[in-house]
Parts: sequence; C-alpha cells; structure tokens
Amino acid sequence: YAMGAEGIAPQYASFPLLIAFYQTNFQLVAFVPKAAFASLLVLGAVQNGVSWFYGSFYKISDMVEWFVVPLIAVFSLIVGFLEAILLGIGISTLVFVAAFFS
Repeated sequence: YAMGAEGIAPQYASFPLLIAFYQTNFQLVAFVPKAAFASLLVLGAVQNGVSWFYGSFYKISDMVEWFVVPLIAVFSLIVGFLEAILLGIGISTLVFVAAFFS
C-alpha cells in the first residue's frame, strides 16, 4: 500500500500480465532486469524492518514485549527461522504469564 497499489486498478492491470507470463512459461520474466527484482526485495525488507522495529518501538509501552521481535530476527539469522519462531512463542508466552500474574 505504501507504493500506491490500493484499489482495484492494480489488480486489473496485473491479471493480464500474469496470464501473459503463464502462457509463455514465464520466459517473459527473463526480460525484466534482475535489479528490478532485487530492488523490490530490498524495498520489502526495509518496509518490514521499519514497521516491525521502528514503528512498533513507539507503539508498545512494555519494552520486554518489543524485545521479542529483534530477538526473533537475530536468532533466525544465527540458528534458523523455525527455531526463532518457536523461541518467540516461548518468550511471548513467558511475558504474557508474567504480566498476567503480576
């Protein structure tokens, strides 16, 4: 939505493009520069980082709850994504139980 893709018009524009890609066995994708795909990946990563880390930092009053997100991100780079999610669930459960009984 940050790129102005809300509404029905982008959906109508992307459907014929997707059909054209499908009909040509996705050979048309080879004409799109790899820099375009790379820039979209970088843009998505930056937007997720800003919304997860920066935006949530000012919305959450308890910093222990906020600390779970960077911990998951760092742990996913070190060990693996599934293990990081399990760690996040465990820590979030402990934070919830501690807040519930305090």
